[in-house]
Amino acid sequence: MAGIYIHIPFCVQRCHYCDFFSSTSLDLRKQFVNACLKEIELRADYLDGKESDTIYLGGGTPSLLDADSLDLILNKLYKHLNISSKTEITIEANPDDLSSEVLANMKSLGFNRISLGIQSFRDIDLLFMNRRHTADQAINSIRLAEKSGFQNISVDLIYGLDALSDKAWMKNLMLLKDFHVNHLSAYHLTIEPETVFGRWHKAGKIQEMKEGKSLNQYNTLRELSAELGFEHYEISNFAKNKKYSRHNTKYWKGEWYLGIGPSAHSFNGKSRHWNPSDLQQYIDGYLTDCLITKQEDISEIDRRNELIMTRLRTKWGIKQADWETLNHKQSWGEFVVQCQKYLISKDMILKNNMLSISVDSWFRADGIIADLFSIE
Repeated sequence: MAGIYIHIPFCVQRCHYCDFFSSTSLDLRKQFVNACLKEIELRADYLDGKESDTIYLGGGTPSLLDADSLDLILNKLYKHLNISSKTEITIEANPDDLSSEVLANMKSLGFNRISLGIQSFRDIDLLFMNRRHTADQAINSIRLAEKSGFQNISVDLIYGLDALSDKAWMKNLMLLKDFHVNHLSAYHLTIEPETVFGRWHKAGKIQEMKEGKSLNQYNTLRELSAELGFEHYEISNFAKNKKYSRHNTKYWKGEWYLGIGPSAHSFNGKSRHWNPSDLQQYIDGYLTDCLITKQEDISEIDRRNELIMTRLRTKWGIKQADWETLNHKQSWGEFVVQCQKYLISKDMILKNNMLSISVDSWFRADGIIADLFSIE
């Protein structure tokens, strides 16, 4: 099964931490939708007829598109691609964009999963991050989604802000006990250079959270999410009743996906394709059939490193059978030997012909993964 990602690049304002491609030129929404529809037509054969069972509208802020625009996009996908009748269709939404009417429209269009960009239930944090909703709106958005019949609700939260106390982080997490949220994505703040936070950090106005405090908040996340019934299945993702993000899991498991929209990436097992991170260039290019996109073939070494990078972030780890399909010159046995120091330290586990990073060591997984990369 394959997946389809649609990048909706619009934001009313940019969050201080965000380095994803987005635009505040909301007057270009109609032109963008037309270009998006054209891209779907032109690239419908990318998945080679594979059936798709996930559609994910991310951004940016997909909830800034009206129901007619969303309907056009979904209808075009169903017309030109092989879509499963059991497809998980996700839309990301900002709390302040939602109302009973908006959510009812989303349900009627076929969206069966909603991902709410909460980030925090505290106004002081939301103001600091330049989020445009309030804490009350965050809480109300979950209640509205529940009342509208969404049974698959995901919430995003951010921790690791230097001013966020451990107690405040605990309160953010414990608020989830009052709702029927069955998926949580909790990300540690990363200060990216080309963001407001990046400029503030360079000027000495803000600091990164100390590693010890970061680890405390990560451990709090693990402990409280478990108490609330969530399974920790990927470094930053937690699910109840196996309600994993089926779409994002495709990325971690190396499955095929088609990316539509400016900056969107696609993968077909052998090569990677991506659109330019420029809204006007994207619109002009697809509407005139002259867009220059980029593509690169994936070498055996890149496939090896990508398998390590994606699978070791998850509970599924790397299976011997998957490793051996790489046709890479390093055998499974040699790779196990390479991991030996982490097996001895208990940072990694070898069980049933599968290598994984111990959940207790996921906080430092990036360093372990980087150490296992091949640079030949």
